[in-house]
Amino acid sequence: MIKDPVKEIGTLVKSAREKQNISVDDLSRQSRVATRHIENIEGAVREELPEETYLIGFLTKILKSLKVDDVEAKIEQFKKQESDFILQTMVNESVELEESDLANAQSGKQYFKVYHLYILFIVIFLVITWSLLKKQGQETKEKKVIKEKLVQVKKAKEALKKKALLEKKELEAKQEVSEQEAKENKKEDKQAKLKEEKPKKTLEKVSYKNILAKGSGDTSLFLRIKAAAWFQIIGIDAKKILYEGDVLPTREPNQFKFRDDTGFVLASGNAAAFEVNTGEGPYLLGESGELIKWYYPRSAKKVYLKQTKKKD
Repeated sequence: MIKDPVKEIGTLVKSAREKQNISVDDLSRQSRVATRHIENIEGAVREELPEETYLIGFLTKILKSLKVDDVEAKIEQFKKQESDFILQTMVNESVELEESDLANAQSGKQYFKVYHLYILFIVIFLVITWSLLKKQGQETKEKKVIKEKLVQVKKAKEALKKKALLEKKELEAKQEVSEQEAKENKKEDKQAKLKEEKPKKTLEKVSYKNILAKGSGDTSLFLRIKAAAWFQIIGIDAKKILYEGDVLPTREPNQFKFRDDTGFVLASGNAAAFEVNTGEGPYLLGESGELIKWYYPRSAKKVYLKQTKKKD
């Protein structure tokens, strides 16, 4: 005969509670489980207990509040024993009912006389048929109960799995946010340090307003400043220097537009300091520290050379 698992775990709860000198009311406040549920668990009052899903939750909270060792193992053991106990109880009730019916049928034979044999055979047949049908129905019900228990166990496992996955994602999200914040703080500190190190005069010298120079016409030259350098831009049609001076990369927009119908001559003391974009794509001028004179477009070179030759 299988022992009643509710009675066993109720004894465990009561023993642990009394050993720690905790009242039912105190345990109820700690575990957030109603006192009536705790009393019914300790007293193994099955008819007053909630459904198994809620009962498992209450037991988990109570055992954790009492700091019982291996709570999860004890809960799993209880669930298994409870299923076995319910199944065994149903089987025993079915057997007892069949034995009682058979005993009543046999005891009644002495009241029948020979001329009642036909009636007796009919009654026995009906009793046997009824017992078989009832047994079959009982087995179907037991299978249904077992199936429902298995479904509940499966759902509980899936819920625990989803909860663990959700907690993992939340932890990863928090770590990612922390890492991002650390990177941003590091970047801000670095930018602040660089800002402090730069002299104010240099920043004023390379301001956006000082760098921008406008020519005339539809041909445009775009410069993207990459490193500190001196450079000079001459407009061929304008026949004058559009811009001349030192430039450093800054946080301000460093893409500047110069316009001239025929083209430009660009001279620099550090060819690696610029990228030139004429609408056909970016072009690197040369190596770091290289002195250059660069013409755009190529046809502009001939015009410029003619102009300078006449002047000479």
